[in-house]
Amino acid sequence: MALAGGQRVFYFTDMIDFFEKDLEDIIYESGLEKLREKGLILAGVYNPKKFRQLKIGKYGIPDIVYYQRHEDCHQVTILELKRGKIDLKAYAQAKRYEEGIRKYFKLKNCAFPLYIDIVLIGSSNEERDDWPWVLNSDRSTKVFLYKYGIDGIEFNHVGGYYWHDNEFGDVKKLGNYQDIPF
Repeated sequence: MALAGGQRVFYFTDMIDFFEKDLEDIIYESGLEKLREKGLILAGVYNPKKFRQLKIGKYGIPDIVYYQRHEDCHQVTILELKRGKIDLKAYAQAKRYEEGIRKYFKLKNCAFPLYIDIVLIGSSNEERDDWPWVLNSDRSTKVFLYKYGIDGIEFNHVGGYYWHDNEFGDVKKLGNYQDIPF
């Protein structure tokens, strides 16, 4: 931030610094209803206990964890926040936290089923390589992109990739369909 002619001027780097330290505050301190209004919908979470920077042994420290004890199960939602792109590295990091939580509940001989959702939040989504396809095969992981503007913060859910047209190309080139193993 700088002063120009007595007025404050914000640079892009000021916004990055803001999100680095404050995105977690915004989410943690907001109520679930306000988050839903802004587009961040956390499935199965209604009246949770929430934890910030929860150390999960050697598995690491997720940004925010919601825990909900339902009548017949335990629901854990892990939020991993990135100021930039959500990618395979962020996904692997969150899966490591998930593994730690699963092992902890197993160690405690938990009598009820454990359901864990992962929510990755960043300003953009990696669209190269195989990352978008991972979202198609892991239904317990959701990705939300945030935008910050004059009306505050908003979140948009993004999904994986799907073929929108003929996903197998020209079937005639494949020969007799009965010879195809799928």
